[in-house]
Amino acid sequence: MLRTPPDVDNGDYIGKYYSSPGGSFVANRQRSYRNLVGSSTNPGFNNPLWVINSLQNKSVVNRFINATEINIKPVNWFTLTTRAGLDYFTDRQTNYFPYYTANATTGQYNREEYSEFQFNLDVIGRANYDFSNKLSGNIVVGFNYNSLKTTTLGGRSLNFILPDGPQDFNNATPANISTVDRYLNRLTNAGYTSIGLSWDDQLFLNATGRLEAASTFGQNAPKSFFYPSTDIAWQFTKLKAFENASWLSFGKIRASVGIVGVQPNAYQTFTNYTARTWGDGLGGALDPALYGTGSYVQNDDKGNAFLKPERKQEFEFGADLRFLNNKLSFGFSVYQNETKDALLSVTQAPSTGFNTTYSNAGTIQNKGIELDLGYNLIQKKDLTVDLTLNWTKNKNLVTFLNGAGSITLGGSAGVSSRAVEGYPLGILFSNSFLKDASGKVTLNANGFPTVNPTAAPIGDPNPDWRAAFGFNIKYKQFYLNALMEHSQGGQVINGTEAVLLDYGTSAATGFERTSTTNLKRYNGTTITAGTPFRGNIQDFGAGNVALDQSWYTGPGGWFGNVGEQFLEDATWTRFREINIGYNLTNNFLKQKLGLQSIGIELSGRNLFLISKVKGYDPDSNVSGSSSGRGVIYFVNPPTRSFLFTLKLTF
Repeated sequence: MLRTPPDVDNGDYIGKYYSSPGGSFVANRQRSYRNLVGSSTNPGFNNPLWVINSLQNKSVVNRFINATEINIKPVNWFTLTTRAGLDYFTDRQTNYFPYYTANATTGQYNREEYSEFQFNLDVIGRANYDFSNKLSGNIVVGFNYNSLKTTTLGGRSLNFILPDGPQDFNNATPANISTVDRYLNRLTNAGYTSIGLSWDDQLFLNATGRLEAASTFGQNAPKSFFYPSTDIAWQFTKLKAFENASWLSFGKIRASVGIVGVQPNAYQTFTNYTARTWGDGLGGALDPALYGTGSYVQNDDKGNAFLKPERKQEFEFGADLRFLNNKLSFGFSVYQNETKDALLSVTQAPSTGFNTTYSNAGTIQNKGIELDLGYNLIQKKDLTVDLTLNWTKNKNLVTFLNGAGSITLGGSAGVSSRAVEGYPLGILFSNSFLKDASGKVTLNANGFPTVNPTAAPIGDPNPDWRAAFGFNIKYKQFYLNALMEHSQGGQVINGTEAVLLDYGTSAATGFERTSTTNLKRYNGTTITAGTPFRGNIQDFGAGNVALDQSWYTGPGGWFGNVGEQFLEDATWTRFREINIGYNLTNNFLKQKLGLQSIGIELSGRNLFLISKVKGYDPDSNVSGSSSGRGVIYFVNPPTRSFLFTLKLTF
């Protein structure tokens, strides 16, 4: 839709094509702005109505979740808990691309069946003991076992035998059918313990430890890793000095330090072999399976026998305060953490025979502060109104990359989001315009900026701070909850707008200009005074020049790879969520239906967004949910959802 010129009508997206008057016709040919009468089998880009009405994408999900818990209490001070749960689901996906679809002009049919089974078991022993009237303690000892198994089985068929044939693999020759067969088995087991002491119900000390082993650790790495933590808290309002302080209802100071870990991805410890085909980029392909032998080739991702979990050590200090008989609450936390052995995919020199290797390659620091404020505005028998406000600020820095210097995390074309030593994680890299020592843009003989051929940092996608505001209202059995969020600062590269400039479909290129003086084009030719042209007029520092097609299809557009000119402020405000519901409870439900209550709820998410980014949600990301961020390039918008929920409590 965005690529389509505004004067093109997409309405008649499908029809019959006649190659000559009175000749035979081709049925169901797609019409698009690059294929206005359907003369070509390749539409270039799909007509949006073709995507909506002709393409098919189906997903059928079945899911079963179950959990059980057994508690045994042989004596008053000890409890043995056994908790087991399983989560099993299947997802059957089919995709159908009929004849004359862009990138599948002779048809394509995909089918995949994905299943996932996860089993989790915890055996936990808890003991509590009062040593005196003031000193008490507790200890927890536990064991955890987790098993995750996934399978993917599917296939793809190309070049339909019958253009309108059945949607299955039989509508293609064996040479045009490929299969997908993947599985994942991951095992984790861990022993853990915690010890807690309490003095006079005001001073609390806890220490924990977790010893974990997993199948994803490298064969040359330690077989298990230990994660300790400790925290201390003092509820100082238990002191006699605060007994009569009506203005301060509750006060606690807390501090903690600990280490947590993140497992490596599965099957990264060996250099695997994979079945594959080869293509020349022009449509030809070589499939060794067609020659009766098949083949396996060494994966271009090098295995790493020394893989170990990344470990984050964090220190936090804070306080929780409540005032005016608990009507007003305030809390703050100051933290600093360092992630060592961060798991990253590191690019390898082509001479090694590999593209990347997955390794413990980075150290990343974070420092920040969190503030929380709450106020009970109304507290009556039938009506309660609570307000909440949260504010956070975080600064991160990549301090070490094990000699890599720079690792690409994501991006597109000439822009990328990277991990670079001495910069925040995800820093945006691209070419820029050359500048002199004073920061002034260097111009060529025609008055246009010259391009710096070396990519460099141009922007930071990380926000300066974030905040959230919410309220909870309850009137008798009705309730209403809402949450607003705001993100201040940060930058994104709007690649979509840059491409539209290149294609000439951006609103910025839709003006017809006439200059009273001669204007230079980027290609060096001159537009004489009084000659109308499509584009814009700008002065880069050496007088007015014409920004027309030669500029926007060069360094002034996306494919000129000068990303700094497309940076936009990523500040946004959004209505994140709202819930309204009613809980029905009465004797009739209990006596006649055996129900404790019936709950009805209507909720909505992502209801509206305020942003300066042109046409997109700043949180959108071409690299998906990864460490790479800040690059927008024809990405799908976040889902706006509405949900109706019925809850029956027995």
